[in-house]
Amino acid sequence: MQEKGESNADERREQEPDEETTELLTLTEKYPAVILSLLDMVCTREATLAGRALAVLEVFIRGQRDYEADLCADLMPALLQAIQRLSVENMGPGLGKGPTAQVNSLPLVLKLLCVLQASGPPSSSTDSKMDGVHFKLLYHALLCCCHLLLSSLITLQRVHSAQVQKSLSWSLDTAVQRLLFQKRNTDNLLLVSYLRLLQSLLDADLASAVVRLSTGPGLVGSRPLGVEDGALYPLGSRGAQCLSTALSGLLLQVKHELLLRASVNCLSSLLRFLQRKSPATETYVACKPWSRFLVYCLLSSGESTRLHPATLRLITILLEHGSTSVLWEPDLLQVMETVETRGREGLGEEAALALRLLLSQILNSALHAQLTGEHERRVRRLIETLGPPAPSEGGSPSPPSSVLYPT
Repeated sequence: MQEKGESNADERREQEPDEETTELLTLTEKYPAVILSLLDMVCTREATLAGRALAVLEVFIRGQRDYEADLCADLMPALLQAIQRLSVENMGPGLGKGPTAQVNSLPLVLKLLCVLQASGPPSSSTDSKMDGVHFKLLYHALLCCCHLLLSSLITLQRVHSAQVQKSLSWSLDTAVQRLLFQKRNTDNLLLVSYLRLLQSLLDADLASAVVRLSTGPGLVGSRPLGVEDGALYPLGSRGAQCLSTALSGLLLQVKHELLLRASVNCLSSLLRFLQRKSPATETYVACKPWSRFLVYCLLSSGESTRLHPATLRLITILLEHGSTSVLWEPDLLQVMETVETRGREGLGEEAALALRLLLSQILNSALHAQLTGEHERRVRRLIETLGPPAPSEGGSPSPPSSVLYPT
């Protein structure tokens, strides 16, 4: 009996929070916003700290019976949005933060969601509106995962020529129309997943055993199909122009980092698809007046936008495809002057890598012939100030987008 009593006492001591946890719990009760800060630590910090924050949140959720309704209203949407974001970052290669993403936080957040669900009170009619919001967020998270899973399967099937027992249908027309007309009413991460799936399909020349694409007259026009529409089927010439316009709009209007990356990746894959299937359409898309307007707006929007990796990557892609929308003066000269003024230390690693790729592309594009000797020396000096190329660059003047914005 004495041993049993001692065992129960030991268990109670193990279940009691330590002093540090107790202090954090007191802080969360006084300042509820700390809960979201702890959730952010679970999602973004290294494994040890993320696990510590998770433990505090678990104790808090299980112990605050009187505040569960309010807690659920505040924490549940944040949890579901975190699941959505982490799903995109984990399943979409290159869409996350690269080397800084040291821990896979998705299992931790899913565990926290289970704790919250298990500790919550039974649903009532007053919770129906909030339940609808939660369901919508969860639906978006799952839809993101489905798109990203499909994109991975398309790539794997293309690379390994694997046999496919069953395929899925997907409307290319609906996807392009959503990007063109409904992007403001669509969650950013859901847009990212759409773009990632489109990118994989474009890399597979829109022909995959995994996904059967349907199209419509909004993309390919009326039958019989013209030469260009036939070569680009099921996207069509009009669809290619619509998609390029939608991607340009995202680059111009959006400040969401993952969406900027996904838009640049998709534009690169679109131009390469056009290069393989219809060089005339490729030239039109790369050189159209809207591309010139896009470059002008981005370079005129201040230093931070001018030297943003997405802007530098966009200019590199356009030069790679022979675009006349990028000019040495004022465009590239303006970029170089900004970098020279700011210095190498004023650039992040991604921006420095994107700039190196751009400068290398200048020296290996038709634009090179327009440079004076002094201009060329200036470009080479700037490349030297950026330091030696990273091993992943492979010494190529125009490497695949996997270097910065992996495909």
